[in-house]
Amino acid sequence: MKRMTIWMVAVLALMGGLTLRVEAQQKTIKCAVHTGTTVTIEEATKERRFVDYRGRRYFFCAPECMKTFRDDPEKYAKNPSIPIPKAPGGSSGRPL
Repeated sequence: MKRMTIWMVAVLALMGGLTLRVEAQQKTIKCAVHTGTTVTIEEATKERRFVDYRGRRYFFCAPECMKTFRDDPEKYAKNPSIPIPKAPGGSSGRPL
């Protein structure tokens, strides 16, 4: 019984690790305002086309979409986002 418990914990830990790796490898996401438009996460990050809101990071296809989001973030909060990445030193970015 003890062996089975250890095995199950190991399998669950491995599955959790795989889930984290998949999320970390996500390369694109839909714009939080124009959800039909795909945004490259790396490019949008480099160009600062994102907003952090309530623990989530939202990406945008254009600066105008950022303004639209900031005007009424709750309207778009259900749209595609990722958890705010942890930056070295503990800061997570620029919250709304």
